[in-house]
Amino acid sequence: MRFDRYMLLCFLITVTSIMSASQASDIVLLNTFSTGLQVPHAAAFDPFADSIWLHESFGENFVEASRDGVFTGSTLAQPGNLSDDSDITIIDEAINVNGVVVPAGTMLFGTGDDFDGPENDAHLYAMDPTTGGILSAIDLPDTLLGTMTRNNIVGVAHSSVSDSLFFTSYRSDGVMEFDPSTGDVLNEFTLSPPGSTPFDIFYGDIEFNEADGNLYAIGIEPIIRVVTPSGAFVKDYDLGPLGVVGQLSGLGIDADRSELWITSTNGNLYHLGIPEPSTLSIIGIGGLFVISKRWHHRDRILQE
Repeated sequence: MRFDRYMLLCFLITVTSIMSASQASDIVLLNTFSTGLQVPHAAAFDPFADSIWLHESFGENFVEASRDGVFTGSTLAQPGNLSDDSDITIIDEAINVNGVVVPAGTMLFGTGDDFDGPENDAHLYAMDPTTGGILSAIDLPDTLLGTMTRNNIVGVAHSSVSDSLFFTSYRSDGVMEFDPSTGDVLNEFTLSPPGSTPFDIFYGDIEFNEADGNLYAIGIEPIIRVVTPSGAFVKDYDLGPLGVVGQLSGLGIDADRSELWITSTNGNLYHLGIPEPSTLSIIGIGGLFVISKRWHHRDRILQE
C-alpha cells in the first residue's frame, strides 16, 4: 500500500509540474535572414535534409536554404503554371496520393493556379525531392466553404495522425481536410472559430505540428493561429513584439526541435522557437499516437 501511495504521489507531482509547464506561452525569435527573394510566398521544412525549401511568387523553381539562411544551390522546377496561389510541404512518411504510394521525403505542391491541369485548376502534385519528377497528382475540390479554390490555395499540410491533408485559402479564410488517396473532402472549418478573433489570410500558410498534434496557420497579421485538426481554437502567438513584420506568407515546422520557419512578403525568413508541449497537453488516444509516431520518426532519422 505504501508503494501505491508513493507512486500516486509521484504521479500527482508530475502532473502538477506538467500542468504548470503547459501554461508557458513564450515564443522567441532565434534569427532573421534576408532571402533576397521578392515575395517568398511558400516555405517548408525538410526533416530529412534539415533544410528549408522556399518559393518566390511566380518563380520557376523551389530553392533550398540551410538552417543558417544560405541557399544550398539545390532547386526543383515548379510543375504547372507559375503561381503565387500555392504552397509546399515535405511529408515525413509514405502516403497514398490518388492510388500511388509516394515515399517519405516527397514534396507536396498544392496550387490553385494550374489552368493547364488535367481537369480542375486546383490540384496537388507529389514530387520526387531529388529530381522534381511527378510521382502522382490529384485534382482538388472546386470549392472550400463555398468559395472557389481556383486562384485560391495558399497553404497545404500533412497530418501524420490521420494521413489526411489540410488546405487553406485566402478567399474563405478557412481549412479543408482532404483524403489524398480518394479525393474526398473530410471536413471544412473556418480559421476564426469561437473564442478567437477574426483571422484574415491573403498570402499565408498552414502546417501540422507533430509535437502537439495541432494545426498552425499564418495570415496577414504577425500572428500564428493554433487550432485543433477539427478546427477548435487553441491559442495565438503574437509575433509583433519580436519585430516580425510584413504579411506572413510561408511556414515550416521542425517538430523535433520545436522551431518554426516563417517567411514574410518583405523577403525575410524568420527562425522562431516555441515551448515544447507538455505531456499532459497531448495525452489521449490521438496524443499518444502523435508521441509514438514522433519517436518512430526520430529513430528512423537516427538510423539513416
